[in-house]
Amino acid sequence: MSQEQIQQDKVKTFFVTIFIIFVFLLVSPIIILFLLFYFFRGKWLGFLVRQQWHTKGKFLLFVYSNSPNWKEYIEQNILPRISSRAVVINWSERNQWEWKRKLELEVFRHWTLVARYVERGRKKWFGGEFCPIAIVFNPWWKPKVIRFWQAFKDFKHGKDLSLKRCEKELFEILDKLDRSSSTIANGFSKTKIILTIFLVIIFGFALWLKYNWGNFWAIDRCLDAGRLWNYEKEVCK
Repeated sequence: MSQEQIQQDKVKTFFVTIFIIFVFLLVSPIIILFLLFYFFRGKWLGFLVRQQWHTKGKFLLFVYSNSPNWKEYIEQNILPRISSRAVVINWSERNQWEWKRKLELEVFRHWTLVARYVERGRKKWFGGEFCPIAIVFNPWWKPKVIRFWQAFKDFKHGKDLSLKRCEKELFEILDKLDRSSSTIANGFSKTKIILTIFLVIIFGFALWLKYNWGNFWAIDRCLDAGRLWNYEKEVCK
């Protein structure tokens, strides 16, 4: 390779590096804004879940479909154990969903990153391993996402280890949530009692201070008078 070619390669490398840095500086603010939006949107959705679902004893969103690969198994082995604590939606009924209104659909789209697009007049979906899926809010600001798609794929080929692992993880989290919810409720009752006693003590002290403030003021005046008399007595000596 000649010296001229080496020099040309260095120039090309230099300009490519400058271009990459320019593109990075141009795109990085957009990426940062997107990540911030995604982060705060997740916290807001978690807060809404806490307000709307936790008060009804619902701790997770479970999404499945009518696929023969898992429909019968889910409805016989999973739904009976989680239905009282879960918001359940069926992916096969997605054409009937109101995508911009229901909280469960916003939660589903946010944590699966599934997206709709139209190609040649037909609605299509972009995303991976989003059904079946469980999104458990434990705690509400940091949900746990459990994907069953690969587990059922293995189960179809006679391997049930992954499916049993996913089920065990889901059921253990829900049992833990049930125990923590009762503990929080009991702790909240104790906290209310302690806070009430504290407020009663503060209120009683304020009343006592109010009705005895005049006595304190009179004593203080007497002390001032005594100090003044002693001062005059010293001056007149």
